Amino acid sequence: MKNTPIIFCHYGNSNYLKYVFECVRISNPKKEIILLGDKSNKKVAQSCGVSHFNLSDFDSSPDIEIFDKFYQLIETKGFDSVKHGEDWNKFVFRKWFILNNFLIQNKIEKFWHFDSDNMIFSDLLPFESLYSELDCTEQCEGNCMKGLFNNQEIIARYVKKINEVFMCKKTMEQKSKEMANLEGNACFNEMSVYGIFKKDEKFSAIRLNEIRDGASFDDLICRSHGLKMEKLPHGEDVKVVFFNPDGRFFCQEEESKKPVMMHALNLSWVPLYTFSETLKHFKKNHKKPNSAFDANSKTLSQVSIPLKQRFKKYRKYIKLKLKKMTKKK
Repeated sequence: MKNTPIIFCHYGNSNYLKYVFECVRISNPKKEIILLGDKSNKKVAQSCGVSHFNLSDFDSSPDIEIFDKFYQLIETKGFDSVKHGEDWNKFVFRKWFILNNFLIQNKIEKFWHFDSDNMIFSDLLPFESLYSELDCTEQCEGNCMKGLFNNQEIIARYVKKINEVFMCKKTMEQKSKEMANLEGNACFNEMSVYGIFKKDEKFSAIRLNEIRDGASFDDLICRSHGLKMEKLPHGEDVKVVFFNPDGRFFCQEEESKKPVMMHALNLSWVPLYTFSETLKHFKKNHKKPNSAFDANSKTLSQVSIPLKQRFKKYRKYIKLKLKKMTKKK
């Protein structure tokens, strides 16, 4: 197995996977890209040149048995925990145990790991020497480990902390009370435990979305993080993303208006066409020589929405209206 592979973990055949895999395959042609997945996403992974391993082959260990015994879903009333027929919040915790087992069995010490909805446009190799002194990097506004991991031990320590937290009756009771007082769509998740992990443990990490040499890794497209925002045609809030003629993507600082080249975009919570259109632009233009930032280039909000997805949005709107009318009767 090649050094410093890029590893994704995902269950189910989400419709954006093909765009993510094709994009990272283009931007990192010399790296091994791995999906810890299931039978439903094996075909799409292999068609994009991604090595596929079954999650189920690495989900057996004493640590996982402890986790399965003590895990509990702590959520607000409005939280929807089901995705592809499973408790996805449980999977987000469980994947760290599976990943740890995979790393140990394959003797992988150093690797990259991103959520499966991150479009990666830059070669990741130059960042490995830049961040070589760290244990790991962070995303999610500093609330989760993502990006580069320089040692497997940090994962082993994190899964140990996950079990410690869920086994602590006092902590679980406290978190349950806190969640009961919240409204909206929220739960006790991996970021919650990572906060405890950072407080209790000593390790070195920095956020990937820091702007370095005029460039950054996006933390989340629908949050500003000091960059200019706009709305997509159907109302979703997103960063202003410029489709530069050379195939690169730029945002702009809110105050200084300075351009920021994006090594990656985290497209969580935005429509499917944003994946397809960014990939289309990247594929068509990425071999062109770098050119200056063009503030007149189109932005993500100006991308045409496919008819199929327009109708899908309208169907949801009509369905919601009919539901409200039925309730009134």
